[in-house]
Amino acid sequence: MNTHTPTPFSELSLVSLGGILRLTQIIEDFYTRLLKDPMIGFYFKPFSKEQLIQGQVEFVRRVFGDRSGTYELRPLLQVHAPFSLLPGQIARRFQILKETLKDWEVDPETTNRWLTADQKIGKTLTQ
Repeated sequence: MNTHTPTPFSELSLVSLGGILRLTQIIEDFYTRLLKDPMIGFYFKPFSKEQLIQGQVEFVRRVFGDRSGTYELRPLLQVHAPFSLLPGQIARRFQILKETLKDWEVDPETTNRWLTADQKIGKTLTQ
């Protein structure tokens, strides 16, 4: 008789990332890179880096099925509408995220899930 209860994907993913603290560190590094980027950094400079990080942490937690956070995500299309984002700018952000995850040695399965979710959202922002 199998008494093993499978661990939810969210827990596996957060464990593979090293927990919430490491996830936050990865995202903090990601936003540091975004803010320095000459092509898209100006989009992020008017906003609180801490709030950007918190929102992204909650987004990633939700990608992995964790709904325990208390932060309320605002509607993405509404938030991004004033910026008239171009596909190349979305692609640049995606590339920076990809490089960040590689540099932090995030495992391939977790990286793939994260990048897939990020790409889906990026496509909706440029339609």
